[in-house]
Amino acid sequence: MANLMQRMKENRSSPVVIDSSRAKLLGINSDYVSIIDYKILDVTENERQILIKCEEKAIEHAREIAKNTMELSKVFYEAQKTLSAKGNGIFSKWFEQLGFKKDFVYMCLKRNEIFLEVRDEKVFNIPERAIKTISKVRDKIDSDEILGIIKSDKPVEAAKRYTESLSGNPTNFSGETKEKLNIKLKEIQKTIREYEKLIKELKQEEEKVLKELMVEINL
Repeated sequence: MANLMQRMKENRSSPVVIDSSRAKLLGINSDYVSIIDYKILDVTENERQILIKCEEKAIEHAREIAKNTMELSKVFYEAQKTLSAKGNGIFSKWFEQLGFKKDFVYMCLKRNEIFLEVRDEKVFNIPERAIKTISKVRDKIDSDEILGIIKSDKPVEAAKRYTESLSGNPTNFSGETKEKLNIKLKEIQKTIREYEKLIKELKQEEEKVLKELMVEINL
């Protein structure tokens, strides 16, 4: 859904023109501008008109899902706050009797917690994986960094980069970083070879001195 919402905000360089009479027959809003290039899908005109209707409905329902998720998150937050003094398990009993699953409710709560910090409604659109990762590192990064993840075109990847950076074991390096590390590695390997050569020379010198010492002892 996040990708769909993102594409809705992108510039529409090649809008699809919908025939008004055909649109009326299919129940399509003739003012709706498609965001999909149907030429690459190799569909017939009739299929295109049907798919545009499906597209319009998908976007409409995606908006509703995002709106409902936001409102539910606020509701669960308020209920949890109200029941917090009642003891463990009371809040769970409350939402379970309403038919909600624990994972869904607590994901909504996580979204609302992040929303209260950054005040950006896009937090209700991004994937759950991104929310889980942000929640893990929230105490280690500031609000601007969290906002940067949320507004990223790929919030899951953006959140993952912060996790890797904070763990001290990053897996993604820039080209410049790789080049510096390769140079450092070559310098270390060169130093090792120089020490190995020196050790070999010292061993040869040691053997020479030992032989001379044995000669002196035998005299």
